[in-house]
Amino acid sequence: MKIQCIGVVIVLAAVLPFTASARPVQGVGIYLGTARYKSETDVPGIPVNLSYDSKGSSYGLDVQFPVSDLLSINPFYLTSSESSDVFNEAPLDSADITNSVIGVQVRLWPTDAFFLGAHVGSYSQSVSFTKYASEDGSGIGYGLVGGAEVEVAQKVHLFIQGQYDSVPAMDVLTGASDNSMTGIRIHIGLRLVTEN
Repeated sequence: MKIQCIGVVIVLAAVLPFTASARPVQGVGIYLGTARYKSETDVPGIPVNLSYDSKGSSYGLDVQFPVSDLLSINPFYLTSSESSDVFNEAPLDSADITNSVIGVQVRLWPTDAFFLGAHVGSYSQSVSFTKYASEDGSGIGYGLVGGAEVEVAQKVHLFIQGQYDSVPAMDVLTGASDNSMTGIRIHIGLRLVTEN
């Protein structure tokens, strides 16, 4: 995670001085990056503690609607393809994990390029085991976002952002809403501007 954060800082330092200022613009954003989540749960009858960390690739999209030069609303969808070291041992052997969220962010733009915001959304997690039936669950969550967006070409913006997620109650694996999940996503992406 430290290497990813350093990479974001380096890209920002390299790109921002040579680009035009941005304000929140209307357009479609395409995301690509990494995700790391921590799920807390115990499953009766399975001889391992299934409180687990997972990490992998993250991708998705949003649509940005400016409300003013200082505020935007961003409906978004993100998903991920992850794995966990916990599931690479007997008796489970392996599992693929998908964490998805569909939600809405409200972003405040204190400067032309940088934004801070908060979001709420519907989160879902799917755990596909090799030797056991797949397990799915969902819950309502919230989080914070921060980053920068700059114009790099006509009708094209580059953005870099970090996002924190928290889901207090999910029903993955146990069938009861007594599991919690937190996570971080780091993305780089392009926004295709649709306004004139």
